[in-house]
Amino acid sequence: MLKAKRFWGRAGVVLGALGLALLGLAGGTAHAAVPQGGAGPLIMFSGPIYPGLDNGFAFSPVGAPTTVTLRGMNQAPYNWHVGGTADVWVYPLHSHTAADHTCAAAPGVVHIGATGALDGTGRAETPTFNLPLAFTQAAGPEYGACVSQAGTTTPYAFSTDVDLDNGRISVYNNAPPTLSVSPATVHPGGTVTVTGDHWGYIRPAISETNIQLAIGHCNSGFSLGSATESTDGEHFSFVFTIPASATPQTGVQACGASGYQHIDNNPNSNGAPPTFDIVAASVATPVPPSATPTPSSAATPVPTPTPGHKGGGGPCGSGMVMMLSFCGGIFWLARRRGSAAPRQPER
Repeated sequence: MLKAKRFWGRAGVVLGALGLALLGLAGGTAHAAVPQGGAGPLIMFSGPIYPGLDNGFAFSPVGAPTTVTLRGMNQAPYNWHVGGTADVWVYPLHSHTAADHTCAAAPGVVHIGATGALDGTGRAETPTFNLPLAFTQAAGPEYGACVSQAGTTTPYAFSTDVDLDNGRISVYNNAPPTLSVSPATVHPGGTVTVTGDHWGYIRPAISETNIQLAIGHCNSGFSLGSATESTDGEHFSFVFTIPASATPQTGVQACGASGYQHIDNNPNSNGAPPTFDIVAASVATPVPPSATPTPSSAATPVPTPTPGHKGGGGPCGSGMVMMLSFCGGIFWLARRRGSAAPRQPER
């Protein structure tokens, strides 16, 4: 009992520290950009943003969730209608020129959809969307947003024309980070392999080598194991051993977090954590030994009746027939002799 108390006490400390570590690592991701001063018209990307990188401006892996936020668009020179929505497009910064007079004009542009209605300050926001997978570091690396509202003084606006720094988002790799776990089911005492891809950086002067890994329930403090793994270029793989005392359960998560990206249950995660199940080890059912067959006693043969008569040794048997025939013959000879003897004269 004392050993068990010490085990769970130490486990609680370790799990709590791990949960806080993962939360702290992922907590570096902000949810909204902070405009660099002013209250005039502005079009900006609102995350994910990593403090300390790109001077605090929007900075993202390709495919990451983000939004586009408008501010002050009811002011001159736009004078957009309060209560109306705006249509939103995203474009590669290097493809936009002063000759573009519609949002759809820039080469490589991708239509995102509409914002909500502009409020009294000219503010509106798109639903969260994933930065298009075509918007890689190699194809960019910087992108802007174009918004439009028909029937207004200036019916379109390119974010990098309004504010170059706040109006762009930079990407640092050519694919979003991924995390996978195998096998899908494991017994207590077995192993699972957690594999990650695209956790390194392609953009120059940015490096990241260590990934914090855990299996359990991401960000909850419940863990079945943790480790720090180094990336090999953009790839890593780590094998976890499930404790032999682990309780069978479903939906156990694999979590990963670095200084700039994370796959866990935090907001703006780069993806949903992969899961696996812990199942109880099967117990073999003992097979009873097979019974030794008992030899059967030989049956006493039953004589088969001879055709032509019923049974044998009965009143009409063959022995009786022979005896009657013999007696009849003697009787016949006796009569014959009697009839052949001379008659005595009568007196």
